[in-house]
Amino acid sequence: MKLGIKSLVILVMVFVSLSACKTDKPTAVTSQIKPEMDKRTKDSIARAEIIAYDPAKLEISSNLPAEVQQALRNLEQKKFTDGNLGEQLIGFAKVGAYDFADKFKFLILKFTRDEAGFQESSAMEIDELAEVMNQFPKMEIVIEAHMNNDLAAAKSLAVSQGRADAIKAKLVSKGISEARIKAVGFGQKFPVADNAKHEGKLINERVEIQLMKFI
Repeated sequence: MKLGIKSLVILVMVFVSLSACKTDKPTAVTSQIKPEMDKRTKDSIARAEIIAYDPAKLEISSNLPAEVQQALRNLEQKKFTDGNLGEQLIGFAKVGAYDFADKFKFLILKFTRDEAGFQESSAMEIDELAEVMNQFPKMEIVIEAHMNNDLAAAKSLAVSQGRADAIKAKLVSKGISEARIKAVGFGQKFPVADNAKHEGKLINERVEIQLMKFI
């Protein structure tokens, strides 16, 4: 009987010891998305997911302001190039979280190599941006043009400013008020990829749209 009690005491001590060791270990993170995460971050994630896939498939929510719903219905009557700047902005409008934290990128617009002029065959993306801006008359944007480091810094700055100005001029020719558009060329100041690699150079030579006002 004494041996049984002794054995029981040992088992209890081992159990307590193991439990203590288990408690000391850090708990695993089950999710990167926390309930208390900032709403702006959640909205950005949701918007990025929609933009990355197909915003045209997202239905127009009845929770959106009436003028946004009508503008989106008008835009749905038109054909936009898949995934381009126009569809990105439609996705933004459909999500309904207008915090202006995101930028939108021209995807098919092509420029003459090392020059400011864009290729007219790819200018439909500017036309579609004008369509969106016509439907949202309060919308104001900044056109931000960037270059890789193939050219000298001063030349890069001049070319990027010329590209931004060319896009602005095209929008104005489509009836968009000049006051709603700011054009800025940053040259090679803000790379987002490695300029030592060919792929990085292609990524760094880009034109983005920053929303300043939407509705």
